[in-house]
Amino acid sequence: MKFKLTAAQQRLIRIVKSASGHVFVVGGAIRDRMMGLEPKDLDFAHNLNHDTLADYLAYEGMFPIPDEKAREHGILRFNDPETGKLIDLARFRRDAECDGRHAKVEFTVRIEEDLARRDLTINAMAAEIDENGNCEDVIDPYQGREHLLSKELRFVGNSEDRITEDYLRMMRICRFAALGEGWTIPVALDTIRKYKVDITRVSKERIHDELVKGLMYPVPSRMFRAMQSVGLLDIVFPDLARGVGCEQNVHHAEPVFDHLLRCLDASVELTDNPMLRLATLTHDIAKPHTKKMINGDATFYKHEVVGASLMYEWMKEYKFSRKECEYVSKMVRHHQWRFEDDTSDKTIRHWLQDVGKTEWRDLITLRMADRLGNLKKAGRPAVTQKMRELVNRVEAMIASGTPIFKEDLAINGDDLITMGIKPGPVFKDIFSNILGIVIAEPEKNTRSWLTAYVEKNYLKKGKEAKEAPAQ
Repeated sequence: MKFKLTAAQQRLIRIVKSASGHVFVVGGAIRDRMMGLEPKDLDFAHNLNHDTLADYLAYEGMFPIPDEKAREHGILRFNDPETGKLIDLARFRRDAECDGRHAKVEFTVRIEEDLARRDLTINAMAAEIDENGNCEDVIDPYQGREHLLSKELRFVGNSEDRITEDYLRMMRICRFAALGEGWTIPVALDTIRKYKVDITRVSKERIHDELVKGLMYPVPSRMFRAMQSVGLLDIVFPDLARGVGCEQNVHHAEPVFDHLLRCLDASVELTDNPMLRLATLTHDIAKPHTKKMINGDATFYKHEVVGASLMYEWMKEYKFSRKECEYVSKMVRHHQWRFEDDTSDKTIRHWLQDVGKTEWRDLITLRMADRLGNLKKAGRPAVTQKMRELVNRVEAMIASGTPIFKEDLAINGDDLITMGIKPGPVFKDIFSNILGIVIAEPEKNTRSWLTAYVEKNYLKKGKEAKEAPAQ
């Protein structure tokens, strides 16, 4: 087994070996290589005391990033100038004490003890590596290779012990179910159900990270199906869980939950943007909230509006960035777009303004995944004639220079500052107003007209307000 190493990784391995140490590649990289995949990251473990290693590192001009928390856990971190990523060099460790969220570690000189503290058998393998990337025989004390072949997800040792050491492991085993079709959790399901409520003791940030990683796996729907089967989905993502068994209308042959998971899997071939995949998964999340039966068929009036609000609040709770919250909620809000042949250019320009300069293409992608995830449309093309016509119209508008987006305006933020307007919420108000004007009347998108408009409606009004005598 051989791995491609960067110059910095080679250098670190050489330094450890010069100090009579041993370096191992551990965990996911071994798993991925055995599955025929190229590992995205390499995790290294070694047997040296950091004080012993420090002099060798300093002599070679290799200095770890100051990170006391990482160092307490036996990890030295280095910047890799070749990739821009971090290189983690960890001492062999064993867990001395765990509370279900955090572990206090002790250091050891045996790689087998380090592997014993890991979560799944398929992640508890290691191989010693040299500076050329060559590995010796794989150390596999928990039959990880065998479980890879049988596609079985098993905790290292006793399931209950592993879960109570760190409750996030319940999420992790569900995430690994998304590695592909056929992966099973043959032993631990009842134990997870027993401790599922303890997932609330785990930080939202850590749960967030597991969800985002799972969205990027080959069959991400399987993570959510696994979570639903053990009751974790009801706790972590209750609005998504409400779609289980929620029948739709004549336009769909599958319940909401199944439709959303089918759409998510379809999105894997269409985008590598995890937030667009999340938007695809949740575009109909509010259907159970808005469902009403009229004349024997279901309606979901305004589900896109309700869904946008639900997603913004849920994402905020699970520590997504404001930009990510706004993006996903915008995708959910606008996924119902409908345009006909007689739709005016003005209407489409307003739609583009609301959606965004790049996001409109993402909505096309979402619509494609939506069609592919609909059993009633099985065998039909993902792209319809109307979708092609819309793309052609939008691209023609953009190519013509017609003002549509904030960046198309003849003035910008620097111009407002030059006029004496301080940056703040008023900027958004100004640009929203003038963009609405020039979308309707493109001829007004000139520096002179927009400057005069801003001065009259914002700058002069502000001065008059300040100069008005007190009543």
